Amino acid sequence: MGDFDPPSPDTDNENVDGNILSAILTFPCKYDFNVVGKTDSDASSETYASLVQRIVTESTGDEKLQCRIKPRGQKYIKMTISATVESSAMISNVLNQIAKLDQTVMRF
Repeated sequence: MGDFDPPSPDTDNENVDGNILSAILTFPCKYDFNVVGKTDSDASSETYASLVQRIVTESTGDEKLQCRIKPRGQKYIKMTISATVESSAMISNVLNQIAKLDQTVMRF
């Protein structure tokens, strides 16, 4: 078909992650992880931010993360973390680990 069609996986159903990402990104590349977390205080937001940063660093191996944190009201923070990723599976893995944190509201 077109130039942007991903290779056909062995299984092609709703449980397969990464087909779209693999089609639109050329790996390795920089990827922005966006995370919204619920925090009760400044100490809580610092703890949550360091947990998310550690997950991204350990999963990607990128030690030179670029992290931007913005408060969203008094109870939430939005983080944008830029990291070099090697595959769509790596992106899915990071997002799944971040989702396991109790404070995570959204991740994309």
